[in-house]
Amino acid sequence: MSNYELYEKTMNREDSPELQRAEAELANLLRKIDDRELRDEIDRAAGTVGRLREAEGYEAGCRRAEMTE
Repeated sequence: MSNYELYEKTMNREDSPELQRAEAELANLLRKIDDRELRDEIDRAAGTVGRLREAEGYEAGCRRAEMTE
């Protein structure tokens, strides 16, 4: 199990106000797209990018912590 997988199992999923605002803005933008397939593809892509960025950031932080120990 990777550090990120362990983090996901133990983290508090309470969203920050900034994340709540960003998700609301994304939802508002997606509502403007009439093509359901395109809207769903964009939503999935945004979710994938967010998860990958979170995972990379967490793993980088773990590597940095390991290097300083």
